[in-house]
Amino acid sequence: MTRAAFIDLIRREGLERWPDLDAQHATGIADAARLLAGLRGSVVIDHPCVQGLRMDLDGSVGAKIFCLLCAGAYEAGDFDLYQSHLAPGERVLELGGGIGITAARCAQITGREVVVVEPNPHLHDLIRRQANLNGVSVRIDPRCATGTTAAEHISFLLHEEMWRSSMLAEPGESYQQIQVATVAINSLLDAIRPDVLIVDIEGAECDLFQETPKHFPAKLFIEVHVPRIGEVASADLVERLTRHGYALTDHRDWMFFFETAAERA
Repeated sequence: MTRAAFIDLIRREGLERWPDLDAQHATGIADAARLLAGLRGSVVIDHPCVQGLRMDLDGSVGAKIFCLLCAGAYEAGDFDLYQSHLAPGERVLELGGGIGITAARCAQITGREVVVVEPNPHLHDLIRRQANLNGVSVRIDPRCATGTTAAEHISFLLHEEMWRSSMLAEPGESYQQIQVATVAINSLLDAIRPDVLIVDIEGAECDLFQETPKHFPAKLFIEVHVPRIGEVASADLVERLTRHGYALTDHRDWMFFFETAAERA
């Protein structure tokens, strides 16, 4: 896809800005906050839209994410794409694990262990709990995936809303800064040799594919955080992936699915 075509798609579908979730789900978020305030331990619920997926949730997810999970609105497009494009037996590498429900779902579909690269240490227990609850295998790599091998460690920014933690700061937001070990994306791909790469790293995707991959996963799911990195950086990323041999074949909201020419043949 050309830069112009991608920017046209962004504008046509209104992807330049995030929806106002606080306004859309105000009542649900308030109800979730009251429930979590009185919760001791965790609560297990069935995902309302993904059959067979269960979730082990506690107060650490926050009222907004808890509300969206209960409504089936959190990562809904991602689940739809995984169901449509993942196949049994495929090896999945996920950069940015969140609370672990996407990794658990991918492991259910593929029947294989999913490797999750997640530098936020506060999420590791949640990720393991989702895997255990759903009877699947997930392996956590606590490093931060980067586009180069320039530094052995990097500053990672923890936000009180866990899903907004990132290597990139947003203006006006408060973070706790920690140091985490890094791993170059090419080293990861060469070591794991996944069939599928999933990327959801809160804007840091714009610098991830600067070098030509040594190993090309046949399938690539990448959340392009257009409102965070802007149209130009987003279009640059897609153009770079096109040069690496990928074609954009499907998307839901900000999650885009690419395939190599060999996979499409």
